[in-house]
Amino acid sequence: ESQAVTAYGSVRWQLWIDRAFFNSQGQLLEFQSVGVDITDRKRLEEELRSAKAFAEEASKAKSRFLAHMS
Repeated sequence: ESQAVTAYGSVRWQLWIDRAFFNSQGQLLEFQSVGVDITDRKRLEEELRSAKAFAEEASKAKSRFLAHMS
């Protein structure tokens, strides 16, 4: 995975899949690299991390509140 900044200043993420082809003597014949845009996936992963952190903090606050009320 790698990220790049576009000419317009936005960040894009790519997943790169690389493959090398060799002949029977082990010499490199060809190298292919295919990039897939995973920007939306990375954005969703970050949103999930943020939501999880928020839920954990809310749970801790609830526990502290209930302990204080007892």
